[in-house]
Order: sequence, then C-alpha cells, then structure tokens
Amino acid sequence: MQQQLLTVAVNLNTLLLDGTVRGMTELELLQNRSITVPDTVLDLNSLFYAETGGYNAMNAKKCKELMATEMQRKMTDCMMWILPRKRRHSSKLPKIY
Repeated sequence: MQQQLLTVAVNLNTLLLDGTVRGMTELELLQNRSITVPDTVLDLNSLFYAETGGYNAMNAKKCKELMATEMQRKMTDCMMWILPRKRRHSSKLPKIY
C-alpha cells in the first residue's frame, strides 16, 4: 500500500512540477552564470535582444513570473484545503459543555 502511494506521489510530482521547476532552474543558470542548457524548456529567443544579442532582463522577469504562476495553478488544482472543510463540518455540530 505504501509503495503504491509513493508511486502515485512521484508520478504526480513529475507531471506537475518537472517542467516549471526545470524552467526556473534554467533561468537562474542563465541569469547568474550565463549558462544555457541543451533542449531547454525556455524560449531563448524571447530572452535575448534580436538586434544586439544581449540579455533581456525584463522578458526574463516576465518569464519567471509566468512559470511561478503556472506552478501555483498546477498545484492548487490537486490540493485539498483543510480549514474550509473543517469549518463547514464544525458549524453543524452542536457544542455541548
């Protein structure tokens, strides 16, 4: 049973986070160390100026924000929020002292 749960969790993690986390890591490598990797998730043409070939920091910031919101959207689709559920059930129960 535990092996099955672990397998489901790993597969879910792979589907949800691998692309966005990989893109964020590639962007950090490009920003901090000027390194690009082969077969990148990012659109490198949008991160550099077409005329001069220089690094476009504004587009990089937009790209990072888009990846962060995409990661957040993917994660919230499969999360269950406990507090609203607890509040919904606890309001129906009478309090006996």
